[in-house]
Amino acid sequence: MQRSLILALAALLITACSAEPRPIRVAAVSPYDGATGVAPTAPITVTFDGDVDGATVAGKLTLTRNAAPVDGEARYNRNLREASFVPDAPLPDGTYTASMTGEVRGAAGEPVDADRSWSFSVSAAAQPEPQPPVATTPLPLPTLAFLSPAPGKRAAGIVDVEVDLEAAAGIQRAELFLERDGSSVRVDRLEPSPAAAPVERASLSSSVSTVDFEVGEYTFRAVLTDRAGNMVERALDVVFLTPFIITTPEDGDTIGGGGRQIVAITIGVNGTIVDDYDVTSVDLFVNGGTLATNVSVDADATSTRLIVYPWDTAVSTSTHPADVAGDRVLTARVNFVDPVSGSSRSEFTPGVLLSFAPN
Repeated sequence: MQRSLILALAALLITACSAEPRPIRVAAVSPYDGATGVAPTAPITVTFDGDVDGATVAGKLTLTRNAAPVDGEARYNRNLREASFVPDAPLPDGTYTASMTGEVRGAAGEPVDADRSWSFSVSAAAQPEPQPPVATTPLPLPTLAFLSPAPGKRAAGIVDVEVDLEAAAGIQRAELFLERDGSSVRVDRLEPSPAAAPVERASLSSSVSTVDFEVGEYTFRAVLTDRAGNMVERALDVVFLTPFIITTPEDGDTIGGGGRQIVAITIGVNGTIVDDYDVTSVDLFVNGGTLATNVSVDADATSTRLIVYPWDTAVSTSTHPADVAGDRVLTARVNFVDPVSGSSRSEFTPGVLLSFAPN
């Protein structure tokens, strides 16, 4: 007995899991079939018992009089789950046939049992039938706001981006783009399943590394579309900087002479970069000429100190005559391995302007 009960329950579960989704059906039509004395401006509607894809209704609901089509437009109200035919002008007296034909699909793509045809007669002497009150307050439009970074931020390293999304009608799709000079890269996307319950509040969260992009001005642009088809977008301007900087000497320092003949050149990181960016070496330049190449990263390097290189300013180079006073511009090229492509890449640090005095 127990075994038979278990087998019966299993059969029911298999049948339930394999059953086709129930098609959406027509719940009501207005005016009703055979109605007389219908007012010339009475609404002509088809109400469904589920949510229908409004785009599939266009052209499917029609009206004819003596087999001649009546000019008008088919519309769909998602909040009321109602298709309506709106004539271009009030209907003259006569008998009319309304028809819903052709393939109509549900909002999640499910089938819709929509084929209907019914007739009614219009009389200009008739008074419009009282209609139930319809809420006239529309759902609020969707909104979005950047929570981070701050507008105009000068960012170096990892930039955390967060966008707050809100849509009373439910979020259909949200996207986050990074743009510059007409080019656009999508960095995040949210698209809830149409078959799931509406998502009214969510966020886009993403991290972008400035190392992956050239130094310069960029725009984050977020776009939100709700299930009612409303769209809103916001833009946020930022400046991407290289995370690699010369920490010593500092801009405006005086070097050379008796006290600053040996200068410790320190290269560090401004901001944070992911650990996967493997810095391999650093090249140093003075006034555009080579000072040192392939300087190895310190074994005990930290985020603020990748290398420390002792520069003997008493030694002349092609662009640094040690016996001539004047300005010196110190720059560095940091060489690293891209964690995505595995290829070798490099970035220059901002220059540091120094005043040199011979010994």
